[in-house]
Amino acid sequence: MHRAIESGERPVVGVNRFVAENEPAPDIATYELDARGRQVQLDRLARVKAERDPAAVRATLTALARAAEGADNLMPLLIDCALAYCTVGEMVGALKDVWGEFQQPVVY
Repeated sequence: MHRAIESGERPVVGVNRFVAENEPAPDIATYELDARGRQVQLDRLARVKAERDPAAVRATLTALARAAEGADNLMPLLIDCALAYCTVGEMVGALKDVWGEFQQPVVY
């Protein structure tokens, strides 16, 4: 496949077709979180985790994982998790426990 791209047999926009010549990188302002800002966010997260209902968190994550084993619509369960103050990481973790994690296949 790589050879087909390099030879032009397989067109890829931006790689071997319609490639911008000498285009400067865009000058954009980005946000970098400093150590103080990071600590503020970690403190907020700790406060939320301390104040939420652990039974509701457990129940909603369990329901999400159970539904992920089938073909149910997960969106209502994800909303329930968010309303119970589950973190995105906790929700992703529940889904990874069921589905595993994507591994990019090696293609030569």
